[in-house]
Amino acid sequence: MPTVQCDHALDEDGEEIPIQRAVSRGIYRCISCGFPMVAKLGKWNEKHFAHKPTEGERPCAYGSETYRHAKAKQLLLARLRVKVPAVYASIPEGYTGKVPRLAEAQEVVAASAVAEQTIYVDEEGEIGFEDRRLYPDFDDHQGQRVLLARPDVIFFDDTGKRILLIEIYAEHRCTPEKIAKLRAYGIDTIEIHIPRHCDPAGIERLFTITSNTFWLYNGLQATFHFTPSGTDLLVDGSIPATELEERLSGRAETLKCRLNRVNAAVLAVRRVLGRADVAAENEAYRIAEATGQDYTRGFEQRRNERDTRLGEAIHARMQEHRAGLEERQRKSIEAEKAVRARQRELRERRSRLERRIQQKEAQLSRVVDYFKARLESVTGKVRSYNEDLESRIRAVKHTIRATQERHTTFERSQLDKQERELEQEEAELAAEEASLARSEETTGRGYRKRVSDLADTEQKTVVFESYYQDLQGIKSRTGH
Repeated sequence: MPTVQCDHALDEDGEEIPIQRAVSRGIYRCISCGFPMVAKLGKWNEKHFAHKPTEGERPCAYGSETYRHAKAKQLLLARLRVKVPAVYASIPEGYTGKVPRLAEAQEVVAASAVAEQTIYVDEEGEIGFEDRRLYPDFDDHQGQRVLLARPDVIFFDDTGKRILLIEIYAEHRCTPEKIAKLRAYGIDTIEIHIPRHCDPAGIERLFTITSNTFWLYNGLQATFHFTPSGTDLLVDGSIPATELEERLSGRAETLKCRLNRVNAAVLAVRRVLGRADVAAENEAYRIAEATGQDYTRGFEQRRNERDTRLGEAIHARMQEHRAGLEERQRKSIEAEKAVRARQRELRERRSRLERRIQQKEAQLSRVVDYFKARLESVTGKVRSYNEDLESRIRAVKHTIRATQERHTTFERSQLDKQERELEQEEAELAAEEASLARSEETTGRGYRKRVSDLADTEQKTVVFESYYQDLQGIKSRTGH
């Protein structure tokens, strides 16, 4: 009966022992199932532990790969610390220059850690986390959750925030599909390769170096955009792109890994072929062939009934799942219709408001235009009135000035005339006085006449003084 190879087992004292310390005919048991194991210490084949074949029982599938994987998780959960490699910028395809280093290699220390916590998407589209120990069978959720991934170890900080996802592989690295899902969480994720024949001390030593640790996702690298022209970033720590590719090439699957994977697949096929139920089915077919077609038909009928029951159960479950999907789809459609109706209502309200605003703006524009025209008209009238008033004022001033000038000229001419008359009369009076003085002594005949003339002269003098006062008044009024 086929067996699974393993390089670690428990000795008779229950202590874990590697194959290098095993002795021939020693008593050993499987770390996983506790069943007896045999130390294969041949000279030609690789040394290993193998399960002792037992009748009617399927051999344990626990092997070296499972051991290394489980031991690495156990040590990580106990250590709560691991060293992660340096972070370099993502480079465009074909780039051969230097690549800037974004962060140095450092040790990540966790406050707590869990193993194989299930990450899923619920029916609301939200990402959730669930302890696999509490819900080992993910299918019990009846399709309400979709499994995304189950990292081997998750590190938490002291606030309970997930700070690092850790994938461990002994033979087979993460598939591109799983890496894509892990990157979707936006949490830093590393992958640690545990080589064959690593004892616990060697595995623990791997957590203190970075030669077997690779980034699957790094937030700093994902958000950093590198352009080859940014030479200012090429400081100490930058490395050539070819060297970076060599560092990343350690994640590539080797020929030995492929060979181990093929061997594991062959062993799995052998285990399936060696199962008791498969052997019973084969025996039943052989008996059916020997005993005739009736038994064959009966066997086929029982098998069909079994398939029918399984098909009905699957169909019922699919129907239930489909009904749930249809109900969620119906609710989604109703919600979408409500949203669209609300959007139409908002668009109509917006359209009505825009029309009212346009009407108010047009009305306001007309009112503004009316008052603007009215203001321009009134302004023109006021300007015309002011110009007319100024013209009339200038005409009145001109008339007054001309009148004053004519009146002043007339008065001056009258005064000049009167002044000439007065001067003439004064001359006549002076002549008469001289004549009187000459004739006063010589003749008395003209005494009375002269007395009369003197009276006239005095009267004229009074008149002259009156005229003279009038002349002074006119001069004072005219400013001369």
